[in-house]
Amino acid sequence: MEPEVIQRFLESVGQKADVDLYLKLFRAQRKESFAIIVADAQIVRAALDPFHFDLRILAGLGLYPVVLVGLLDARDADRQAQHILEWLLEDEVPAQTIESGPDMPAGIYALVRETIEKNNIPIVSLDAAKDLDIESRFRLLHNLAIGLQTRKVVFLSTSTGL
Repeated sequence: MEPEVIQRFLESVGQKADVDLYLKLFRAQRKESFAIIVADAQIVRAALDPFHFDLRILAGLGLYPVVLVGLLDARDADRQAQHILEWLLEDEVPAQTIESGPDMPAGIYALVRETIEKNNIPIVSLDAAKDLDIESRFRLLHNLAIGLQTRKVVFLSTSTGL
């Protein structure tokens, strides 16, 4: 999808000045600090179509969020990451899966940065951290956010509420 088409669509549902302002703000940041999107297993199973469409729009605008799978339940996170990757690649949205390991090693930040610099969406799997408790996996998310210097973490779920 062409960036101009996406921008015109956004302008049709919001104020042009707002669209321009937020795109300017997001594009002025370092690419890897844009956002982390935490997708739970239900999103991958039941709502992947709208999620991948949103990722496609973001990539079309030059914004590449880190997609994190396996935070709440790390079982099958590698398979979920692969499923997201296949959907994105099918629509010609460049993406790459990245395994976190059980402790989110420091080298992962450089790998995520390299992936984003190549205009690819990084999909980070916490499958290797499945033996950790949920508090420890949230610590991995915290470390990832600190390492990428992002303040935007979006939690996606099919259930309602915050």
